[in-house]
Amino acid sequence: MIRGYFDESWKDHRVFAIGGYVCHDRLWRRISASWKHRRLRDGVQCFHAADCEDGRGEFKQLTKEQRIQLKTDLIQIVSSDSELGGFGTAVIIEDFKKVRESSDRAKKVLGPSPYYLCFQTLLSDVCIEIEKVAADKPGVSVASVFEEQEEFSGRAKKLYNEFKSINLTYAPRLGVLTYASKTKFVPLEIADNLAYETMKEILNNKYDPTRPRRISMEKMLPNVCRITLWAEKELRKLVEVGRTTEDVRNAKKTRALHSRSTVA
Repeated sequence: MIRGYFDESWKDHRVFAIGGYVCHDRLWRRISASWKHRRLRDGVQCFHAADCEDGRGEFKQLTKEQRIQLKTDLIQIVSSDSELGGFGTAVIIEDFKKVRESSDRAKKVLGPSPYYLCFQTLLSDVCIEIEKVAADKPGVSVASVFEEQEEFSGRAKKLYNEFKSINLTYAPRLGVLTYASKTKFVPLEIADNLAYETMKEILNNKYDPTRPRRISMEKMLPNVCRITLWAEKELRKLVEVGRTTEDVRNAKKTRALHSRSTVA
């Protein structure tokens, strides 16, 4: 079974990101065991990238040097296996709000929150990669596990089904969608780290472009298949060409009417 684990990260209402990894369950079991063993050496029960960086929560007990070493070791565990494929997608929140408020169509295409745009983009990017590496294996699909969010999970499950109905090319590659807590699933901790680094990468590029790339991201990049950014230009293009469920329904009605007209 191929499974993807994904989590979200955002900072100061400036950048929203979702990130995570995809691989076989057998590899998830091995990496998760090594990850858990390493963080428990420092007495950490659940890894949160933001808390680790700021020294909050469980990480208060660790010095800055210890926190850096912990994160370095955890990244090394993930980076040591080339079969693990990482994905990230991010939205510049001020651009999202600006474009979304520009028209009723923009509101329909972009949705009510950056979460849903990132959610769909991530699924698309994963499917594109699966198509590349498993083109001759039509039965290969990815089961997706997202960090549970009371605010988003109910609507996201509905959106997942709509996404499959709109994107028929990708639908066969999409398995079951579930939501879970990172306190119960170690791979969601691993996803949290990539989501955080994706957010920081985009945040620095946008608001502090002279700052060098973070060492953490530099070490993680060999395992990252794709990172997609939605800024104003890309968002406006999406509004122009993006399809909504309403567009699909109208297209089906048009085809049906055309078919009846042709028969007549």
